[in-house]
Amino acid sequence: MAVEVDDICMEVAEAPFHRFYAVLKAWDVSGVSIVETLIRVVPVVTRNLAAAPDPATLRAALRKQLNQGHHAGTLTGDEAKAITWLTKASRPISALDDPAIVCELLDALAVRLDGSPAAPEYFSRRRRVLHRALAYAVRRSGSRRTR
Repeated sequence: MAVEVDDICMEVAEAPFHRFYAVLKAWDVSGVSIVETLIRVVPVVTRNLAAAPDPATLRAALRKQLNQGHHAGTLTGDEAKAITWLTKASRPISALDDPAIVCELLDALAVRLDGSPAAPEYFSRRRRVLHRALAYAVRRSGSRRTR
């Protein structure tokens, strides 16, 4: 049975964004670029819910969750709460259909944590990593459906 591209895109689009990084854990590489890009992007695609964690705590939790092997860490209590909050606050990937969210996402990639502009090469790398990660998620979704 052939899988329609629209079906694949719909499945990926309706997945909560916080689960998007789980697809990336299938990669054999613990790529710093992937981790750092997603740490910048994930907070942008969350809803404004009560009890939001401190941004530094959320970044630390994501860093531990996204890394693999000996780079992965054990979550502290606050970091586990941050991941729980993220699970509730995460929008579906289809939220990227909204141009305003895409602009916020690109803006987040264009600045460093201290708010200063990122180097053009750094922004380009982050944008490229995000593009490849999204494309991989769509391909991965399609391969699961055809099995």
